[in-house]
Amino acid sequence: MALRGISTPNFWLGILMILLFSVQLGWLPASGYVSPFEDLRANLAAMIMPAFVLGNAIAGVLMRHMRSAMLQVLTSDYVRTARSKGLHERTVVLKHALRNALTPVITLGALELGTLLSGAVLTDLAYFAANPRLRVRRWRCLPAPGRVPGASCDGAARRCSGWAW
Repeated sequence: MALRGISTPNFWLGILMILLFSVQLGWLPASGYVSPFEDLRANLAAMIMPAFVLGNAIAGVLMRHMRSAMLQVLTSDYVRTARSKGLHERTVVLKHALRNALTPVITLGALELGTLLSGAVLTDLAYFAANPRLRVRRWRCLPAPGRVPGASCDGAARRCSGWAW
């Protein structure tokens, strides 16, 4: 399962999820944003697929790292001592092993935050491409060659300003 999460490209998974959950089943919107103050349910429905796609690869890395850390910790002396005291296996795993195995996993999770942010660009592009209205508006907003990004657009998209990323 972890290898599947690591080896699946974000943009491909995003497109497949749009095809399945938006086009075929009609359960979730293909793209868009609704403020949580306007409609919380619509906001959560719009965020489910991008959040899953972004978390998929990082979850695979963290699962593999967590398994490795737990296997290493479970063979240590203090876990053997806790078992010999007669503690339940659940107590040994949760209180003694898991606490010590989480330290490198939390560190890796903090380091993966940069990967999460950079992967958000590709994922957003996949969901952005699903909405043709946004594509046309964004295309009009891109500055012409030789223009400075951030300058106002002319023509029908006057309300848009420069790079909209």
